[in-house]
Amino acid sequence: MNYLEFTFTLEDQEMQDILIALLAEMGFDTFDETGHLLLAYTDADAFDEARTEALNTLCAQLNCSYRYTTMADKNWNEEWEKQFQPVIIENRCIIRAPFHQADDSYEQEIIIAPRMAFGTGHHASTYLMVQAMMDMDLREKTICDAGTGTGVLAILAAKLGATDILALDNNEWAYNNALDNLALNDVLEVVDMQLAEPPLIQDKKFDVILANINRSVILEYMELFRHALNDRGTLLLSGILTADMPLITRAAASAGLQEVRNLTREDWSCVEYTIHAD
Repeated sequence: MNYLEFTFTLEDQEMQDILIALLAEMGFDTFDETGHLLLAYTDADAFDEARTEALNTLCAQLNCSYRYTTMADKNWNEEWEKQFQPVIIENRCIIRAPFHQADDSYEQEIIIAPRMAFGTGHHASTYLMVQAMMDMDLREKTICDAGTGTGVLAILAAKLGATDILALDNNEWAYNNALDNLALNDVLEVVDMQLAEPPLIQDKKFDVILANINRSVILEYMELFRHALNDRGTLLLSGILTADMPLITRAAASAGLQEVRNLTREDWSCVEYTIHAD
């Protein structure tokens, strides 16, 4: 099977996860984030004139450009496995694929089937969320993972002792992949996985809300997240470019949230908030 390799350049890096999700619906099946570029792969025989037109419309909407090349026939699953390396976070947590050898030398081990690159720990925002969570006491806590993607953060929360976890995502591919990953990590009984939008939580309360999403969604739901927190609850956010932190800071303050800590990696930030004491 011959594949096409598309290289996408986005003006707004925060739109990358949205682009990945929409490309998946168009039949792209493998993705790789390389710096500020997104590589996406699809079967050359299936990429017809209608899909080309749909892709051009999508890129116009998301303000991105692309180029592509035809790649020689090869075993793509084998190639992807060669390229996909385990992610080690602060020498404390390893995120690996099922085909990697188990490694019990770290505090936590998470298994993620690498169907797509986002949510595997390779992206700086996921790395930062895991780094922050490893320093949190989540034992017996109620958790919401809003925009769970591959389920990696919900899985870590379960492994860190949380006993009541709601994970949600509005993308059907992500929902199904997360279910597979929950099963791989034996946490299906602890995590309630829902195909849903954040408003699902409007009548619920949590000790910790995790949201590794993007700036626009965070700003839209900041008030919702605040009101879904228990007293002394924690909101942990990422998917935020460091340059956009002033917007997040103002929205959080307006919602009555107080910053606890801020981690950065490459051009990305992860920030922890709690309810501001009166």
